[in-house]
Amino acid sequence: MEQMYIVDQQGRRHGGADAVRYLSRRLPALWLASPILHVPGTARLWQWLYHQVAKRRYKLAGKSCDNGVCKL
Repeated sequence: MEQMYIVDQQGRRHGGADAVRYLSRRLPALWLASPILHVPGTARLWQWLYHQVAKRRYKLAGKSCDNGVCKL
């Protein structure tokens, strides 16, 4: 539940921000984000940002969570 995983055709797993970066090179909907996601030296920033969004994903989606339990 901490991050999403993508498994590529060679069976390698890409998780979290690395998965988003992987998808940005393959999905036309993410091509606009690809140049900024692949700036050298920014991987740690994207990992931190990914975890911040992941921690708040239910709230960002408009769902309420009480005492750490969320209704799906």
